[in-house]
Amino acid sequence: MKQSASWALAMAVVLLALARPAGAAHGFEVTEVVSVAWTADSAFAVVTTAEAYESSDESRNEDLDGPPCTGTVVTVFDAAGGATQRFLSAADAKEGCSARLPQLQTTGDRKALEGWTRAHPSKASRPSLGSGDKQSAIETTKVLSGDADGKLSAGVEPEHPRTIELAAKRGGKRYLLSSELKSCSMGGGAEFLTYWSPDGKALVWTRRSWCGGEDGLRLTSVASARLDGPRIDLAFDKKMASKRRLTLLDALDAAKLAPLHWGEAKDPHPQTVVYAAKGFEEVARRAAASIPQAKLDVLSWKSDFDVVIAVAP
Repeated sequence: MKQSASWALAMAVVLLALARPAGAAHGFEVTEVVSVAWTADSAFAVVTTAEAYESSDESRNEDLDGPPCTGTVVTVFDAAGGATQRFLSAADAKEGCSARLPQLQTTGDRKALEGWTRAHPSKASRPSLGSGDKQSAIETTKVLSGDADGKLSAGVEPEHPRTIELAAKRGGKRYLLSSELKSCSMGGGAEFLTYWSPDGKALVWTRRSWCGGEDGLRLTSVASARLDGPRIDLAFDKKMASKRRLTLLDALDAAKLAPLHWGEAKDPHPQTVVYAAKGFEEVARRAAASIPQAKLDVLSWKSDFDVVIAVAP
């Protein structure tokens, strides 16, 4: 059984636009990215994460004493887009933790993972600012700088908000992967690592964000993206409920359309509008057909995207 990747949008605490994120379903948070690997044919990325049962929702057992439960999860990203699979590789043995395991929303257990791994051998990947074929590269700026180890970092000074963008370039096109206006009263920042597929046409990227000092809020997230398909931006209405957002992402999954970027729209739209740049009308029609009462229009402004979906509340 495969699961939609869109459930991860339930991590409302992460205020950034992600493409194909993993982890933190129903408040379960990625605490550490253990490893990233790719299959030789670039079809799948295999990401191992440590995840904590730190939900504040109704599924949490408030009577459980001690530190939160944890689990090791292996997420398989289908590089062609669409669904992901999540396998529970290891679970916390503490009393009371097993009752919360279903909330991890995993596809299978360790035995199922072993079967999948035998059928799809993968090789560990190291972070890099560019792909092995030299055709793709991460865009570095005055805000986001990279080092020799492939780590990208950006700092935020106290009381000085700044926009942090992660973007890649391939074939003369810019692919905006993440954009966040970050503000920290005590300062903060973000760090990214990018792991490229062997063919250079896809990547997995991890993001660690924080505000404050060592004891401040820290968030970790993982996402994947393709750099050879239509660049789709999904702009939600600010008032749109999380459940509706998930339903919409599932509908796009079913239409085999993977948004490269999503976030909140700057202006409200009484009706969902799918804007298409020249040459991407058919992609826009497929998107509109998957969204009730959506209409088509021309993308008439300069944009990093080929299709922009402005969603009504």
